[in-house]
Amino acid sequence: MKLRNFRQKNDILLLLGALLAACTSIQSVQAPVVPPEPAPVLDLPHPQGFGITELKALFLDPKAPEPAQVVGCADAFKELSRKTQLRDEIRAGARELVIEKPVLSHWCFYSKLLELDEALRKNGIIEDRQQMTLATFNFAIATARAFQLEFKDSRYLRWAIQRYRAISPIVFQRRVELTPEATAELAVIENPFGIWKPLPERQSILKKYGLREEDQPAKVDRAPATAIEERKSQ
Repeated sequence: MKLRNFRQKNDILLLLGALLAACTSIQSVQAPVVPPEPAPVLDLPHPQGFGITELKALFLDPKAPEPAQVVGCADAFKELSRKTQLRDEIRAGARELVIEKPVLSHWCFYSKLLELDEALRKNGIIEDRQQMTLATFNFAIATARAFQLEFKDSRYLRWAIQRYRAISPIVFQRRVELTPEATAELAVIENPFGIWKPLPERQSILKKYGLREEDQPAKVDRAPATAIEERKSQ
């Protein structure tokens, strides 16, 4: 009798063990790891080098906008810079502008650097040349940082720094060397496919300073479709 009870208990334990194993295997099958969808990317041309010749050639690309399309493209940033001197707010505002209009911000970045070169050739007054250079690079660096944060693309920051190093001996009579912090920042691996991630939920800097109406939704300009997106739509 005792032997029979022992066998029954043993059978029950084996059955429970089998059920637990089955449940575990069912749970693992029901919860597969799903890979994320490809992130949207910017399929836009960049200069092939760091010189003015390459910069001018960029605007001969078929994707380049007409000059009238980039007139006033940096006005919102300039107005923000007049309304606040806080570096974090200026950077956050620049990031909002890049998120909303990445394509326009791309062309605005390079067009302002080209405009600066042309202005420096025409204006010989030292104070004016220095003010134009500082204003242009305040915009360029803030925009470049925004592209690096949003798309993990350091090409904008590399271009801005290389151009500033070329201009500074002429405009400010001194060479500019990269600090260790800037060198580390440029060591971020370029990702031509980009990563799009939204800002954390917080008050919009553009709304705070009246550069966007409270009830006006952000208008996002869509980047040109990449080969991946074109294949998915077929």
